[in-house]
Amino acid sequence: MEIVLNNGEQIVKSWDYGKAKGLIFTRGKYNLTLTNKKIICMFENKKESSRQDFDINEIKGVSASYVVKRRFFIFKRGQLNVSLFMPSSEHTLVGLNAIRGGGGFLAFLRAIPILGLLFGGSKTKIKVDVNAAKDVVANLSALVLKYQSSAV
Repeated sequence: MEIVLNNGEQIVKSWDYGKAKGLIFTRGKYNLTLTNKKIICMFENKKESSRQDFDINEIKGVSASYVVKRRFFIFKRGQLNVSLFMPSSEHTLVGLNAIRGGGGFLAFLRAIPILGLLFGGSKTKIKVDVNAAKDVVANLSALVLKYQSSAV
């Protein structure tokens, strides 16, 4: 994902935090980039591309959380949530969940790789990168605060 920056703008940190997975191939990538002036949230695949920019000086608060949910001993799946609090509203930047909704026996069958095709339909799974998600949670709010104070 290529990012065009304004004059004097520099990338501070960039996270490739998730992938939209199909049956075999990756169908799209999620990226969160922090510059010294804004936060950029992007999704890109072959058919579409979306980008949201938020001015770092308008952000009043950041909420970030990551939850690991393990299934079948070796497979790690989890959920990443990032919200920005602005003067007029709240924006949820990231709301990725690698666990499909619902519960009960059908949810169990969906989690099994082969049977999941029969009971899960053709929905695209979103795989959250564990290390990137932990880094986002640990560093995003501190970096935003640091660059807000340096811009004033």
